[in-house]
Amino acid sequence: MTKIFSVEDMKQANGEAALIRKAYNEETWEEFKKCTYAFFPGCKLTGAEPELVIKAYDSIRFQNPDTGIFLYCCGIPAKVEGNDTLLDETLAEIKAGWESLDKPTLIVGCLGCYNTIKSNLPEIPMVTIFKFLKDMEISGGCNSVDYFIKAPAGSDIADETAAIMKELAEDMGVKLH
Repeated sequence: MTKIFSVEDMKQANGEAALIRKAYNEETWEEFKKCTYAFFPGCKLTGAEPELVIKAYDSIRFQNPDTGIFLYCCGIPAKVEGNDTLLDETLAEIKAGWESLDKPTLIVGCLGCYNTIKSNLPEIPMVTIFKFLKDMEISGGCNSVDYFIKAPAGSDIADETAAIMKELAEDMGVKLH
């Protein structure tokens, strides 16, 4: 069986490809001193759909201009491979990055990241991107294509997220199957 994401991929995502940065005020081009939110899309989404990450981040910043960005891997590959030392190092780096942004609420794009961070760093406030977008009350027809959503399942956050994903899609005029 081939691995979907390896420790080597994780190390690359957390190396030169990593980005932890406060947002800039577009009027003064100065860095915001504090971030209310930081977008943590997760490494798989960032690697697979970088354009979607940019669009989501732009949408979040439209409503919350002081939102920082946190492009990082949460450590799941290390956890899966039983490398507790690397997982602990990664979690320490996430905590330090979060503190460098002045302890914002993370807007998380991956339920695996959400669960990993929540179970290991419960002091970090988080919300899923789906809940965040739903709370922004996004609505209106986005296209005429029908979609099938394969929603996550198996935990409280997964079940809540599946319901929010369905509501959000329907609010945007998407026809679901």
